[in-house]
Amino acid sequence: DKEIAALQPGLYWTSATHYPVPVMKCKWQRLAFLPPANRFFAAGPGGVLSFAANQEKISFAEEENLPEASPDGKWLAFFAAESSPKPGLRLYAPDGKLQRQLTGEPVQFVRWQPDSSALFYLSSGDLFRLVLDGGTPRKMDSGVSYPGWVGASPSP
Repeated sequence: DKEIAALQPGLYWTSATHYPVPVMKCKWQRLAFLPPANRFFAAGPGGVLSFAANQEKISFAEEENLPEASPDGKWLAFFAAESSPKPGLRLYAPDGKLQRQLTGEPVQFVRWQPDSSALFYLSSGDLFRLVLDGGTPRKMDSGVSYPGWVGASPSP
């Protein structure tokens, strides 16, 4: 309809009972819904924005990539490669508060361990595992291009 056609570029929230409501005007490049966090995440030149229906928007202005949400929904892992002004791996609480910088080395890929107790990350072709309870990164393998989980999920 005419109202939708008149909208400016940006990110809008809409539902069956509401017309599009602007969330933030920006040239968003990536959008994802992360079920463990139960929120949408949009990444663009202005950082990352997290939003959900009837909830406060959360801005991660310093970040440029979509996060990886822990399977239990308690953590968000943001990462950036060497081309970023802020390379490394950072851990946030879902409310947007930075909990800690996990590593300052460039990171190209992150995956959570299924029980949310550790992160696997790829840096310069090396695969590392980092236990969140005070662990230090442990090199698992070299020459890795794309790590992933193989096998069945744990039984309930």
